[in-house]
Parts: sequence; C-alpha cells; structure tokens
Amino acid sequence: RWNVARMTLRRAVDEFVIEELLVRRHGSGTYTTRPKVAKWLGMIGFSEDVRRGGMRPGSTMLEFRHLRAERAAARRLRIPVGDPIITFTRLRLADDVPMVVERTTLPAGYVPGLQAEDLNGSLYDLLTTRYGIDHVSGTPRLEPVMPDAKSAGWLDIPTTQPCLAVHGISFD
Repeated sequence: RWNVARMTLRRAVDEFVIEELLVRRHGSGTYTTRPKVAKWLGMIGFSEDVRRGGMRPGSTMLEFRHLRAERAAARRLRIPVGDPIITFTRLRLADDVPMVVERTTLPAGYVPGLQAEDLNGSLYDLLTTRYGIDHVSGTPRLEPVMPDAKSAGWLDIPTTQPCLAVHGISFD
C-alpha cells in the first residue's frame, strides 16, 4: 500500500517509540502518545539556580554506574551503540531539603576518571574546570508527572504528589 518494506516501517516505528511519539502496550498494540504539556526552558544548573534563590545547594549520590550505551541512550547522546557511558542518580538538596532526583548519562570518553565522589557539587562546574567542557546550549522539556515509588522515597513525598520532570540534553 505504501511501497515501504516491512523492516523499514518497523525501524521507523522503533524510532517513534524512542522519541516517545508512540507507545507499545504488550498484548494490545502500538498507539500514539498523548500530547505532553511542554515548556522550553533556558539551561541553568541546579546549583546556580539554588544559589540565586539564596539557599545552599547540595547532593547525595544514589547510584553510579559504568555501562555500555543501548540504542536509546546512544541516539540521545549521538554516540555509537555499545560505547561506554556513565549514568548516575543524585538527590539534589537546597539547604539540606530534598528537591530533585537528577538522573544523568554522559559518554564516558568525555569524562575520563570520573568517580562518584567527584559529583558533590555542580556538574557544569566540574565539566568546565576538570574537563574543559563548556555548556553552551541545551534542549530542556518540562512535563507534569507522578513520582515512581523509589523517587518518592528519596524525596520523602507520597507517590500521589504531583511533580515536574525536566528532560534535557546539554551540548558543549
């Protein structure tokens, strides 16, 4: 009907799933996703934002892993599938009050020798001072979400507490 090979169509659908334009429901099918309320924001680091608010920023490392990039992460980071990556999750604090669960993925080749204990402060400052990487642009997207049980526990809030998720990619 469309003069397209089944494999080409399947690959296109996979890409739309990665981009969150389609969602697969096991045993049911593939559907378009509901439009998300999105607002484009200027890129500012958490630490700088908290300082501007007159508070003291802080961090607690929750998870730190060295992995190989799977397809979705490789696409977002614009690196080959299988390249080494570092993923970490930090609880970000303002005056010792939990404010944000921050999940970050970086190409390991950009940050050789990075360890969990290096990430107590601003990631942007660390990238600039240690690795010579200057953050110049980004593509943040804001959407309302309900927290998963693990994130709610870290933030000390109920899973019924509405939250905001900021998804973004920063560029040097």
